Amino acid sequence: MNRLKELRKQKKLTIVELAEKVGVTKLTILNWEHGTHEVNSSQFKTRGKPIFFQSKKSR
Repeated sequence: MNRLKELRKQKKLTIVELAEKVGVTKLTILNWEHGTHEVNSSQFKTRGKPIFFQSKKSR
């Protein structure tokens, strides 16, 4: 499973909800999840609020 989709499901967000939070269309989210397009950081706008927290694993 795509990491973005995995994180979205963990947060119990629909594609539409994530798209609204990020400021893109639901089609863009689908393309990212299916690997059709890569996530462009300029597209991933969260209005300064983090959506997903990802801790760094210690080595």
